[in-house]
Amino acid sequence: YKIQRADMDGLNSNIQDLVTGLTGPGGIALDLVRGKMYWTDWRANTIQRADMAVNPTVEVLITGLTDPLGIVLDLASRKRKMYWADYGTDTIERANLGGSKREVLVTGLTTTVYGIALGTR
Repeated sequence: YKIQRADMDGLNSNIQDLVTGLTGPGGIALDLVRGKMYWTDWRANTIQRADMAVNPTVEVLITGLTDPLGIVLDLASRKRKMYWADYGTDTIERANLGGSKREVLVTGLTTTVYGIALGTR
């Protein structure tokens, strides 16, 4: 598996591989201002991050997950957090964008959560 980018011209032009060798990517979230991409990997049981460049250095931010799927970034608030769903533990969790201060927000989910979104007040 891999993460790619392409021009948005509808012609599949300028396709570039950004990250290759992924084992089971589930969800992806982008921080366009800082040029970072975050993704879950349900086979590696991790959340990873890299620059949106060809052949970037990949950082593993969160380990010890069971089956992470959806991920979303809260870039609008001062807290700057990432949120994800872990199907294997039936939880929704969050942490700082660098992976610190991990906390469980919701437990006992009864269905598979493939996507996650944030709303505004």
